[in-house]
Amino acid sequence: MTTLLLLHGLGGDGGLWAPLLAEARWPGPVVDIDLDGHGGRPAPLRPAIGTLAAGVAARELPGDDVVVLGHSLGGAVGVLLATGLYGVRVRRLAIFGVKDDWDPDLVARLHRGADAPARTFATREEALERAALLAGVRGEVEGTPVTRGVAENGDGTWSTGFAPSSNLVAGQRVAALAPALTCPLLVVRGGDDPLVTPAEAAAFGIDPVTIAGAGHHPHLTHPADLWAEVGPFLREGLDA
Repeated sequence: MTTLLLLHGLGGDGGLWAPLLAEARWPGPVVDIDLDGHGGRPAPLRPAIGTLAAGVAARELPGDDVVVLGHSLGGAVGVLLATGLYGVRVRRLAIFGVKDDWDPDLVARLHRGADAPARTFATREEALERAALLAGVRGEVEGTPVTRGVAENGDGTWSTGFAPSSNLVAGQRVAALAPALTCPLLVVRGGDDPLVTPAEAAAFGIDPVTIAGAGHHPHLTHPADLWAEVGPFLREGLDA
């Protein structure tokens, strides 16, 4: 059975996929990993989309084939995996919220933050609030879904589990790699996504599917609508 591999966005963790998984009911293995530098995992020596893809490829995954669903940074990582250059056999790739036209001021701000030490917090609640802010989901959904890396440090303080150096991925672009993909691609965009324009979503060379009323995190706010689009695509041609 083909594995469903879920790749989250910058600042998040694999727990962000919970609302979508409640809709998906994938019949085979599901792997909602935390990317390196997220969820308490160490960041690579040189954080980049390529090193994150190499980190995913180095992990043991169930089965030989995967279909990939990636959000934002995770979608960009999925694009690299789907070139076949990392040794992962990707059968189908669906992405949403992937930026391809970065504002230089935003890139500069994120890169400056990459050199900052990881912050600590007096309480778990404060760390959870910060984790939600880093993932860009604070206020989008009830509660705080970014919890995997939030941990007590042994001295009474708490950390989010996000490595600030991960911000160095900002500004990197992958749409030009679309012709090199070895599998079918589906691009989805939230109709109200403030971070990804229709032109950015179309930069991969195919017409994107739009989720009306959704912002940058449709897997949290519109999981049924998102799965209605990506589910049939990811399962097409695969053994049940």
